[in-house]
Amino acid sequence: MVASTMHKVTNRVRQIVIARNQVELPKEQKEMLDETLEKERAQMRELFVTVEDALSGVASGIVDAMAESRDQDTEGE
Repeated sequence: MVASTMHKVTNRVRQIVIARNQVELPKEQKEMLDETLEKERAQMRELFVTVEDALSGVASGIVDAMAESRDQDTEGE
């Protein structure tokens, strides 16, 4: 699911770049695509930071430790 979402986001940015680089594109449309590209890149970076933060916890085992701790807490109830 994460890989699919990241693929969609990067593909969207790629499509904007391709559209923006069309030779016959009017200046107004290029400016509009430049603004859109800036927004999309910022959102893409935010997504990548979020994914990296989430996955670094999994990779380092923090999530497993938290889950085990939560399991032990519920066993005592």
